[in-house]
Amino acid sequence: QPERRLGELFLGFYNTEFTNSLTLFTLITNVLTEFKLSVTDCRGQCYDGAANVSGYITGLQKRITDVENRALYVHCVAHTLNLVVQDDMMKIDKIRDFLIMIKSIIVYVRSFPKRQAMFHALQAEHDSNKIPNHSDHFVQLDDA
Repeated sequence: QPERRLGELFLGFYNTEFTNSLTLFTLITNVLTEFKLSVTDCRGQCYDGAANVSGYITGLQKRITDVENRALYVHCVAHTLNLVVQDDMMKIDKIRDFLIMIKSIIVYVRSFPKRQAMFHALQAEHDSNKIPNHSDHFVQLDDA
């Protein structure tokens, strides 16, 4: 039997038309199969608190645990922290107003395909390689 090593692998981003637990389970098992991996080798699962993934009756974590009971589910701590930070930021008027404005801009751009196309064209025109790097204005901590 080959040696097994503990590890975490990023296998890619995948689009899915639906986000119900069965669709996600099928997608995950197909991707694992594509990479010659198996759910039975899984020892942990970490998702946000959405019912489709965290649900203990029909959620994704339940479907995976049904196949491999050693694949323990834990709620994503980073997601929990993100929710706490968002909640606190909404209590600061200027930050709340800024975030609301940004959200409105995103909704405006995403509302129509023509706006999205214009946005993507602007993104391509002003890619990150063309943005000047101002890191020379900062002092390294070890130089201070």
